[in-house]
Amino acid sequence: MQRVDIENRIVEYAPEVDPASLKAHERNARVHPTGQRDALAESLGRVGWLSPVVVNRTTGNILDGHLRVEDAAARGATVPVVYVEVAADDEAFVLATFDPIAALAEWDGDLLAGLLESAGVESSA
Repeated sequence: MQRVDIENRIVEYAPEVDPASLKAHERNARVHPTGQRDALAESLGRVGWLSPVVVNRTTGNILDGHLRVEDAAARGATVPVVYVEVAADDEAFVLATFDPIAALAEWDGDLLAGLLESAGVESSA
């Protein structure tokens, strides 16, 4: 198999950013229902940050992590951020594909049930 380089757009990591300094992308099409908000709050409360928010250094817009930023702001917490450099023209592509590509994954129901049981997940959130 021939090796193909993939461009690395990550330019900086900041472990503690004030969420008030971050700008929600006006074209973010994702909406966050109450159940998702509750599940995220419970997850952050139990295990903390596992994935940083993604912010485009070029425009200052959040590309991924809008709900995590909202939750942190409500708690008075800081946010870990990965800054990337993406052309402003490419932001629509990122917003339209980043989460939906992950959502294309399918679950193995038996493995998931076992994971939830072994993790002690009892909350409906």
